[in-house]
Order: sequence, then structure tokens, then C-alpha cells
Amino acid sequence: MSFVRSPRRRAAAVLVAGFALTFAAVDARAMPVAFTDSFMAMTDLSEEAQEASVSYSFARGWAVQAGGLRWTRDHAGVHEDTREIVDLHLNKRAWRLNTPGSQANWYVQAGVGSARAEQSGRDLGRSTVTQFGTQLDWETTRLYAAYKGHRYIARDFNHTSHAVVAGASLYEVDYDQVQPWVVVEAKRISKRSKDTEFTLFARFIYRTLFAEVGVNDEGKPRATLMYIWM
Repeated sequence: MSFVRSPRRRAAAVLVAGFALTFAAVDARAMPVAFTDSFMAMTDLSEEAQEASVSYSFARGWAVQAGGLRWTRDHAGVHEDTREIVDLHLNKRAWRLNTPGSQANWYVQAGVGSARAEQSGRDLGRSTVTQFGTQLDWETTRLYAAYKGHRYIARDFNHTSHAVVAGASLYEVDYDQVQPWVVVEAKRISKRSKDTEFTLFARFIYRTLFAEVGVNDEGKPRATLMYIWM
């Protein structure tokens, strides 16, 4: 399956995402900081990228997070270029705006860790990595939108990841019911690929459990999972 491979379909996907971004908002549980004294576990899995993290919100608007990621990219069909990062960082909700029907948030992140790089089949070893991030989101009970940006700086590489996510729920539900969503994500990582990856997700939210399954524009599967417990 390749739903945005042609220029016409790709343009349509961009227009859909842009329209949703204009009117939409992010679900309150898809955030770097959860409820005070709560833990949150997250994963994002695909063929070429695997990320996982666990965070603890130790005070209102603050969380400490430990995480790891692995990116791979096929190099001329001969070998893979690899980036592996393990880090610890702080997340801060810097701003929030509540209205009767929506909520907007701005989060900032910073951390340090260890990275390993493999380039053109050569292991470059480990080095210190610093990470900076931000997230802007706006949400209602039915609509979703967010921008997420991260920068990773190490001795042998530096990458900036940009992602725009937008979607809508099919209908409203009570807290004890499963709520389905349709979500589109556009993501690009500098110096790793010249292309923007588009992914279409089916999202399901039940209480504090958040799950997504989808396929990108190359027909490759992706899945994310998040759970909050208090």
C-alpha cells in the first residue's frame, strides 16, 4: 500500500493535514508531562526506527524521562547507517491555555546521554549526546494537532527531527469507552533522509491507554503505545 506516493496524493495528504492542523488539537494524554505523581511509558516502533521511554511527573508541570532510540537507514543496499541514543532529560510544561472547549500547551525538553554511530559500515564508537526538544499542541475532545521538534547533537552526528500530527475522532465517548481516531503524521529527520515520511494511523484511546497502528507512504507498518499509571 502506498497512499501518498504520487505527487497528487502527497499534495492531498498535505492539504488534509494542514486543514486538520488549522482546526484541530492533541489529545491531552499525548504529552511529555502527565499528571503529578504519575508514570508514563511510551513506545514508537517501525522497521527503521524504534523509540521507548519511561517518565515520572514529580511536580506539576515537570517530568523526568529516561529513554532510548535506534535509527537505521539502508546505505546503497550494502550496509546500514545506525544511530543509537540513550538519554535522561527533563520535560517542562512552559505554558498552558484553557478555554471552555479546548486546551493549548507548550512543552520544552533538555537532556544528556550516550550515543553510538555507525556510518558507511564503520563503527564510530560512543560519545556524549545532548538533546533539546519542544512540543506545541492544541486539543478538543474530537480534534487533534501538534508540532514536535527534537535536536540531537553528538561528536559524530547531529540530527533535527520535525513532526506535524493532525487528526480527528470519529465521535465522542465516555471515559469508560474506547474512542477511535484517524491521524496523519508528516515527519522528517535532517541528515538522515531527504524525504518526508507520511503515516496514516488508526488511534484508539481507552482511559489512560493510547495505541496507534498505521502504515507509511512506503507501505511499511508503524505502531505506538502509551500508558499512564498513577
